[in-house]
Amino acid sequence: MQTYLDAGNQERLFNEEKDLVGEDFDYVRTGSRLLGRDLAEILTPNIKETIVKILDEETGDQNQYRLVESMLDRGAQGSVFEHALQLLEDLKAGVLEKL
Repeated sequence: MQTYLDAGNQERLFNEEKDLVGEDFDYVRTGSRLLGRDLAEILTPNIKETIVKILDEETGDQNQYRLVESMLDRGAQGSVFEHALQLLEDLKAGVLEKL
């Protein structure tokens, strides 16, 4: 998610997905959201539903964030944790935009 724009998607972002580029533009978060949109385009409806369910369970206000914790080095806290959680939320937003 962190390097999705670097994987040949920069030009496409500025040419085809301009709505993602605003005054509060964040390169990494935008890449995660674009990845979500792209995933939504290639997944079957059943798989999309499953992905959204998993992301619902792993984002928002939760007691435990197993997916975020598995994305991080052991013991990572604070802003690193929040950044990983935000990337998952951006990924989910991108998927939901294409449902």
